Amino acid sequence: FDHIFSHLRLLCTMKWLSFAFRSLLAVTLSTAVRAVAPLDPEKPLNEVPFVMSHGSASAYIEIDENFRNFEFVKSYAKTQQVTFSEQLNCGARAFDLKPADNGNNIVFASAFCPVDEITFAEAIQEILDWSSESNELILLKIQDCDGCNDQVDAILEEMKVSYIKQCDIFNILTVAMAYDLYGKVVAIDDSCFVSNHS
Repeated sequence: FDHIFSHLRLLCTMKWLSFAFRSLLAVTLSTAVRAVAPLDPEKPLNEVPFVMSHGSASAYIEIDENFRNFEFVKSYAKTQQVTFSEQLNCGARAFDLKPADNGNNIVFASAFCPVDEITFAEAIQEILDWSSESNELILLKIQDCDGCNDQVDAILEEMKVSYIKQCDIFNILTVAMAYDLYGKVVAIDDSCFVSNHS
């Protein structure tokens, strides 16, 4: 039994440290974002730092706090604690999106976990709704959807969100060009991004 209890203590400590780190990061991020200057419209888009949430859809993962079986894994896949709108309110202007097909809808994946509490279309609509009250540029980093890229393309097209898949186009855009040519919410292929997780 001592062996089991020591493992449980370790798991609880890891869970607490994860929660403490996420809380500290959220406070730091929301404080830092308030000091961010407006984007220079003439700056190349690929040289502009954007605050991006990692595993953006993971906020919607529902976790049973009893953390049995798969629930413990879910708690580590859940890198975000608030909705897309709230992430935008906190200063995120880019989203890390990993669409997935659950057999019925295009949803999301985060680490090992399916995120089917919100569909891809519902998430895009939430971001578009928020952007209708703002003039800021929002980027959607779209990761490859294994076997469902055509459905992702169709959803974005239906919702009138431009999707840049050619990195050579992304690499020549300025902020103003992206905004004028593609709109306030622009989807960009994951391969065109350089992420800096610091």
